[in-house]
Order: sequence, then structure tokens, then C-alpha cells
Amino acid sequence: MKSVVGLAALFLAAIAPASAQPAYSWTGFYGVVHLGWGSSPITYYDPAFPDWYLSHRPHGLIGGGQAGFNYQNGRWVFGVEGDLSGAAITKSVVDDKPGFAGDVFEADVKWIATAAGRVGYAWDRWLIYGKGGAARAHSELRFQYVQQAGFGPTKLQSTRTGWMAGGGVEYAFRPGWSLKLEYNYVDFGRSGLVTFLPLPDGFVATFSQRLHLIKFGLNYRFWT
Repeated sequence: MKSVVGLAALFLAAIAPASAQPAYSWTGFYGVVHLGWGSSPITYYDPAFPDWYLSHRPHGLIGGGQAGFNYQNGRWVFGVEGDLSGAAITKSVVDDKPGFAGDVFEADVKWIATAAGRVGYAWDRWLIYGKGGAARAHSELRFQYVQQAGFGPTKLQSTRTGWMAGGGVEYAFRPGWSLKLEYNYVDFGRSGLVTFLPLPDGFVATFSQRLHLIKFGLNYRFWT
């Protein structure tokens, strides 16, 4: 009996180093690049015509970089992250409402920046997380009014700040390196009165704008 117990103890001692490998640590500074896709639902309103509105959904590619810091406590991972994306989110729409038929609106989102806190839960090399914070984006909105000769084209340069929320999953495929898939929702609310320029062919309006972003990212952990 003692010999059996001794052999079992020797076997457990032999396999212990292989089965007790330390868990992957997410603590440290990180960052590199991301690519993805975005859409930006926009609705225009004209205070001179309370019953009129026009909506469309520009969409296109995004790409940029991110940087952040994680601190892991047990399975919980806390962090902060910022990113900046160049964007080619654009589309035009032609109005078909009576009295406005043929008018053309076009939106072009140029860049998007976010700053957020993150909270995640880790299973060794897998991390699932949520995030929330602030966002800022720059868009160019263009308008062509065809009902009156000489009116337009006009445009508006708009840089707006709003809030964002999202989440994602990240996998460390080798020491220091990880891949992530993330979704962000951004809401800028409804603007105050704005004027499409140049004057005197300006068009006074308000508009609401949101963003839906899907990002595929590559991270490298520095100074872990």
C-alpha cells in the first residue's frame, strides 16, 4: 500500500509543473491598430417645416490605432482605452417628399475618437469586456436644394461630442499579442440650429446623428 501511495506521489510531482502553468496576465500597457466598418444614421429637420424630416444611413470603412492600460485582479480586468479612427463613412440621399423632391443630402464622416473605461472578465487567454465613455467625430454634411435656381450647393463642417458604450472579446494568441472583436454604439443626440454655408445660400436645420462601429483589432502588451 505504501508503495502505491509513493508511486502516486511521484507521478503527481512529475506532472505538477505542466499542469500548474501560471494563468495569462492582462496587466500592462497595450496598443497597435484596428480596422473595421461603421454606419452613421442621420436625420435632418427643418424648423421652417415642422412636419418635414429626412433620414439616411451613411456607411463605410474605418481604420486607426488604439492605446490603453489594463490591471488584472483575479479574473477581473479593469482598464482605460483611447482610439482614433480615420473614416470613409459616406452616402447621399435624394428627397422624394412633395415640395422637396430632388433635393440631395450627403454625409461624410471623416474621423472618430473615443475615450472609455473598460471592465472585463478573463479566462486565461480569453477576455470578455464592456466599455463606456465619451466620443468625438467630425463630419461634412452637404445639401443641394434643386427647387430654386442658384440655391446651393451648401455644406456644414460638424465636430460633435457624445457618449459611447460597447463591448467585445479578446484572445491572446501568443505572449504579448492579442486579437479583439469589438462593437461600439455612439450617440451625439440632436444638434441645435446649424447653417449650411456659404451664405446667402445657407440652409438652417437641426440634425441627429449616431454611429454603429465594428472593430477588428491587434494589440501588443508593453511593459507587462
